[in-house]
Amino acid sequence: MDTVRIFDTTLRDGEQSPGISLDVAEKLEIAEQLARLGVDVIEAGFPIASDGDFDSVEAIAKAVRGPIIAGLSRTGFKDVDRAWEAVRHADRPRIHVFIATSKIHMEKKLRMTEEQVKAEATGAVARAKSYVDDVEFSPEDGYRSDPDFMCEVCQLAVDNGATTLNIPDTVGFAVPEDYGKLIAYVIANVRGDFIVSTHCHDDLGLAVANSLAGVASGARQVECAINGLGERAGNAALEEVVMAIRTRSDYFTGVEVGVRSEELARTSRLVSRLTGYHAYCSPTYPPTVGAGDLCGTFGSSKRSGAIRGLANGVPIYVGMTAINKVGESILSAVGNPTPTGPPAAPRAFRANPFHQSIELRWRVPTNDGGDPITDYDVWCSVDN
Repeated sequence: MDTVRIFDTTLRDGEQSPGISLDVAEKLEIAEQLARLGVDVIEAGFPIASDGDFDSVEAIAKAVRGPIIAGLSRTGFKDVDRAWEAVRHADRPRIHVFIATSKIHMEKKLRMTEEQVKAEATGAVARAKSYVDDVEFSPEDGYRSDPDFMCEVCQLAVDNGATTLNIPDTVGFAVPEDYGKLIAYVIANVRGDFIVSTHCHDDLGLAVANSLAGVASGARQVECAINGLGERAGNAALEEVVMAIRTRSDYFTGVEVGVRSEELARTSRLVSRLTGYHAYCSPTYPPTVGAGDLCGTFGSSKRSGAIRGLANGVPIYVGMTAINKVGESILSAVGNPTPTGPPAAPRAFRANPFHQSIELRWRVPTNDGGDPITDYDVWCSVDN
C-alpha cells in the first residue's frame, strides 16, 4: 500500500489569500494543529520574503515535531541559504526550490533562456542538497510548460539530489484528464528515485479534481491547503482531497493517507478563526467542513423538520431567527434544547413575506472540554 503524502501549504500559499496576515504565534498555533492532524509536510513559509516569514518558519522548525518542515526558496543562493537557516532546527527539514519553465514565464518574468533556467535549477538544487537530504523541486507553471523541456529540467534536479518533483498548475488552467497525463509523462520520462507531487489552483474550480487525477496517475504527494486557501481562487482543499481518497478507496486502489480525519473539522475552524475566512458559513457551503455538510437535511417543509448533524456530537437545537431584507433580526423563537432538531417553525416564520431568510441555530457539543473551536454554534440560512 502506497502512502499519498499530504503536503500542507496553508501557512505559505494559503496566507497569500487576500486580506490574510498571520503573526508568528498564530502560524505556530496552526502548525501545531496540523501536526495533530497528521499531515506529512508543513510548508511553513517563504523565509527570504520577510523577517516575519523567516521568524515564523524558524519558530515552527524549533517547536513542531512529526511532520517534515519545508521552507520555500527561489534558485538564488541567498534564497537557499536563508531557507536552510530557517528550517535547520527541524527534526525533518526540507528545502523546496522552484523556478518557472513555461515559455511565457521565462520570457516575461524571468527574462531567462532555457539554458539559463537549467543552470539555475541545477545550481540551486545542488546547494540545497548540501544542507539537507530532502529537497523538493518545482518547475513553476509546469502545466503550461513544454513537457519535454520541463522533464529535462526535472531530470537535472533529480540528478543533483531532488527527491520530490512537484508539477504545479500555477494559474489554475488544467483539466483533470490532461493533468493526469502530464503526471504520468513525468513519471515515465524522468529517471531516478523520486516521488511526483501535485500542486493545483482552483481558478476553474478543478483543483481537487486535478489533484485526484494526479494521484490516479501515480502522484504520491498532494500539495493542498486547509479550506482551500491560497492565491486568487485558492488551492486544492486538503479536507476534500483526504476524504475523497479515503472514501473512494475502491477507485484509488493501493493508496492511503495518514491524516486523522477526526481532526479535520477542528483544524478547519482554527484556520477560519485566525484568517477570517469562515468555511462553515461560506455562501458556497464547501463540502466536508462546510455548513451544508454539518447541517444535513431539512424535513418536507423548508421551514421545519428535524436536522441531521454530521459533526462530532449530537446537534442540540437552540433557536430560530427571521431576517428582514436589510439583515436585521426581527423575530426570534428560542426552543427548548432537544437532540432531535428544531420543532415546527412558528406560523409567522413560515408565512411572513417580509422575511428575507430564516436562520436555524444549534450547538454541536464535543467531548474535549468545550474547546471553542469545535463546540460552536452552526447556522444555516433558508431563503424565504
